[in-house]
Amino acid sequence: MACIVASSLYLARLPLGSPKQTILDGIFGTGSPKRRYYYYFLCSCIVVESVALLSHLIIVGLSSALLVTGCGIVILARAIGLYTKKFTIHSTKAVVAVSVACCVSYGAIALMPLRDIYFERLMPSQYTALQRPGVDVILGGEEVILDSRAMIQTKGATLCFYTRENMAIAYAHNYDVTEKRRVKIQSEVIPDASIVVSTDVGVVLAGMPLPDGRQVLPLGGTEDITLGGRALVVSKDREPYEVTVEYMGRFGNYLHISLEPDRRADKALPGASGSPVVQNGVIIGFVNRTHRFSSTFYAIVAVELYEAAKSYLVP
Repeated sequence: MACIVASSLYLARLPLGSPKQTILDGIFGTGSPKRRYYYYFLCSCIVVESVALLSHLIIVGLSSALLVTGCGIVILARAIGLYTKKFTIHSTKAVVAVSVACCVSYGAIALMPLRDIYFERLMPSQYTALQRPGVDVILGGEEVILDSRAMIQTKGATLCFYTRENMAIAYAHNYDVTEKRRVKIQSEVIPDASIVVSTDVGVVLAGMPLPDGRQVLPLGGTEDITLGGRALVVSKDREPYEVTVEYMGRFGNYLHISLEPDRRADKALPGASGSPVVQNGVIIGFVNRTHRFSSTFYAIVAVELYEAAKSYLVP
């Protein structure tokens, strides 16, 4: 906000006839110095928006709100100038007051979901240890597709695990299922499969045929996670690969672990959501988030996923 105000003041105070002023007047048109403040305010908003988009910063939401506010200010300033034939100091103060109020409001709204997209690293004393749920499941890792019959909005992910009751869960994050869809496993339609519900921790499926010869492993709690230790990620379209379990942390209300592969090429790719993470013969988590600018990716702790979806998985 301070950068936008400062840059707009600087632009508005450029000497008339200077090269920069001539270019800006060519874009926005000439007008009184007071009115030019608001045209340049919009210009500054656009610049901040562009920088935020290019760098993919969290402030992109705030800058978008400022851009909308800037457009409203320009329209209001133009209306005052057209209908009153003047732009008095009182109207200037009114517009500034309204713009500041809008910026603060929009900024608060834009930053409200910050807790859900920011990885909050935790020390062992900062979270409650979660015990094993005492459940053995059949290891997943294959591709699952919820196929639209209209052949649009088809999105693939990875199956987390199967239960002995022919239930399964995939994605390890929310997926908006807006219509009845066919369930495909490795591109093969499963005629008896159906979508039960989409939860915050994945899509629950019923009527799933159990694979033959697949490992049966326990779901682990936080005490089964060895930070700094090695783990194996089982994902579709590639052989299982090793990662280092770096930190315990939180996204929103759920505990997660951060994972670092040995090679950047082993970074979790689109469609890897739901991939099981196995450490010492126990499933400790399921991949559900990646980091755009680094090879680090994240997995929700296994017991957190199970407890959140348990009511749908247990008949």
